[in-house]
Amino acid sequence: MHNGLNPDEMDKSVGFKVVKLALRMKQELRRAFLAAGLDVTPEQWAVMNKLYLAEGLSQSELADQVCKDRPTITRILDTLERRGLVVRGRDHTDRRRYRVHLTMTGSEMRGKLYPVTKGLGDKLISGLDAEEIARFKASLEILLKNLE
Repeated sequence: MHNGLNPDEMDKSVGFKVVKLALRMKQELRRAFLAAGLDVTPEQWAVMNKLYLAEGLSQSELADQVCKDRPTITRILDTLERRGLVVRGRDHTDRRRYRVHLTMTGSEMRGKLYPVTKGLGDKLISGLDAEEIARFKASLEILLKNLE
């Protein structure tokens, strides 16, 4: 026994199932983007979508909101900036900080990516009714709060 779980049953644990679902979603999203001719990773999508919803975040705010560490968010932004999808500029009130914005090209790309993510999201919840979806979301919120 390890931490109260039989090693043969670890794949039945809630944590394992949540991680497996997240990894599978990431794989499926990448495949769906490529099938649509969109060479963007799920991590890049998360950054672009967050910037669409909250334009002008600092790099550290963005890192926190997409659950990435600062070196990782820097690498993602470097790639997006090289591709002309985002631009970083100095914060006018704190010159040590950079604010990140989607470019017009980035906004157009986000517009192409969104329907792909919506389609995958719809596929994910097919077979669940509205009440089941609401309960599942509420359960996930409890799990997240338990780890804070």
